Amino acid sequence: MKKIYISSTFKDLAIHRLAVTNALRKMGYLVRCMEDYVATDERTDARCKNDIGACDFYVGIFAQRYGWMPPGEQQSITEIEYRQARSQVGATRCLLFLLEDEANWPLKWIDAINNPADAAKLAALKAEFTGDATHRFNSVEDLVHQVMAAVHVEDSRTWSQALRQEFNKLLKDCQVTPAESPGDIQNAYKLYLNESGKGDIIRVLKAAIRNSSQSKLVRVDLGDNG
Repeated sequence: MKKIYISSTFKDLAIHRLAVTNALRKMGYLVRCMEDYVATDERTDARCKNDIGACDFYVGIFAQRYGWMPPGEQQSITEIEYRQARSQVGATRCLLFLLEDEANWPLKWIDAINNPADAAKLAALKAEFTGDATHRFNSVEDLVHQVMAAVHVEDSRTWSQALRQEFNKLLKDCQVTPAESPGDIQNAYKLYLNESGKGDIIRVLKAAIRNSSQSKLVRVDLGDNG
């Protein structure tokens, strides 16, 4: 079962987080989030890093708050989670969802009004998202739909890549030079019946039988889309 880590500030996005979590769990994913710890921003950065390290996907949801900073840290826990996920290149896929600038949002949850210093840090962090797999949302429903679609597409892409790698590995494993095969046939049992002579076909098939302990694949192309 694929694992997904949901990251965001807590109080301002509690409803959004719950809706996304429920949707992803219904899709069959194992979801890890701060609600697994305590209902507060103040989760430990060490535990968050460990959980992200075990996840296949990171879903980062960003609104207008920078978030709580653990004691002794210069970054919020939300930024720490993002940077941990980004450091796991090839292991964790990062999907980012940003609140639309014109979205209707409670003033008490806007750092640009209440905490200019944190607003500057949030702006600097968001500036790094350029070129990443970012999406925009303006409501809970909009966010849920976008997260479900993005995770599905990204999961399908990673599955296709894994399948392609496995197929290429299989082909490589099958590449052995048949004993006593025609000189122009190397590293594969490959015949075109509309071009190969009967003698070549017989010799290669016999070679395939003799090398069956090494080869997993014999390809016969009948030609003419046969």
